[in-house]
Amino acid sequence: MRFNQLINLSRMLYIENTTKDLLERVPEPDLIMDNSKSVEAFDQQGSPGGALIPIYKYCARAISKRIPKNGTLLDLGSGSGQFLIYLAHKRPDISITGIDLSDAMVERGNYNIEKNNLSHQITLKVADMTSFSQHVDKNLNLITSVFSLHHLPQLSDLNKCFLEVHLAKSHTQCSFWAFDHIRPKHPSTPDLFPIVFTPQTPLEFREDSKNSLKASWSYEEVSTQLHIFKDCKVSHRQLPILRLYQTFFVV
Repeated sequence: MRFNQLINLSRMLYIENTTKDLLERVPEPDLIMDNSKSVEAFDQQGSPGGALIPIYKYCARAISKRIPKNGTLLDLGSGSGQFLIYLAHKRPDISITGIDLSDAMVERGNYNIEKNNLSHQITLKVADMTSFSQHVDKNLNLITSVFSLHHLPQLSDLNKCFLEVHLAKSHTQCSFWAFDHIRPKHPSTPDLFPIVFTPQTPLEFREDSKNSLKASWSYEEVSTQLHIFKDCKVSHRQLPILRLYQTFFVV
């Protein structure tokens, strides 16, 4: 990390830990990512050596601990499938289905899956994460979401998504694991974040990072919606010090 990145990181840590009010949420400008440049940039950063790989590594490790051998997984908001490909290489024993609203993302994802000779292990299709429970595999073990919940436009949509997961759990006894941003407190943080962590990435990816942070749910907003799973064991955590990531696990 270069000196100017360290300076901006220090600044971001300071303003996030001293600001009291939460940044007002701004939903993603596009509900469905189908702009060709945005799709290309996101897909590229999920490829080997891309900016998303450290996150994918963390998520794959966490998910791998929570799914049994030869298990079945459903991923919500899978994008171009790069994370699922990464996970499949780490866990060749599991069966994976991913859903996404974007035709462009699913088309790119299926191309990536075929290119990696993983069509026997990964199925990617166009579907809505707020309406999927009636189609889940009866042998489903785990539902996952990696950087996708913030794409839901309204809090009511997050509620719908969690209700769908709860319905799926009632049919299958599956678990639910998710990873996403936490919305920042300070207005400067969305601009500083890509400068600090992804300065060499394409403009489209950096703009998407800013929009993702602005559209993310606060820790408290997610906690409130997790009450849907009051009959389950729920673990909900946020990254210490720089509280811009959260993860939760519902059993």
